Amino acid sequence: SDVEEGFMEVCRSLQDLTLDIPDAGQEVAEFLARVVVDDVLSPAELRNMARRLKEKQAQEYLTSGDMSEARRCLHTLSMPLFHHELVKCSLTMAVETESVDKVLALLRAFAESGEVSATQMSKGFARMREQVDDLSLDVPDAHARFRVLEETAQAEGFLEKA
Repeated sequence: SDVEEGFMEVCRSLQDLTLDIPDAGQEVAEFLARVVVDDVLSPAELRNMARRLKEKQAQEYLTSGDMSEARRCLHTLSMPLFHHELVKCSLTMAVETESVDKVLALLRAFAESGEVSATQMSKGFARMREQVDDLSLDVPDAHARFRVLEETAQAEGFLEKA
């Protein structure tokens, strides 16, 4: 919808906004919560927006490899309840592009610093586990690739064993 696209544009411009208004991320997050309460956006539309923003964030990290920029984006968006979307999107991209090392480095860093909670990390892996069958239509060895990601994350201690 046009309303959703308008809010997406505000979220995409958060990095610039925070230069002038340091707590812009928090203010936008509170405003979005109010928008859902007032039925301007449905919770499903908000989830869709968060998913799209997290996908963009994961793609930018995989392209640039800039961990400090990834951290800054994570904080700027001020959407910790949707961090599982970043985890799931990152895992999806790792399976699709074989960028396992970069994705594991990102998730490890976020987990070790507490920027992504253990709950959000587990939820992201669980959501990925649910979609691996669909992903295997395009990536025949998706199950094996995901299993490597999951086992490595568990072995390194930033994902609890299921």
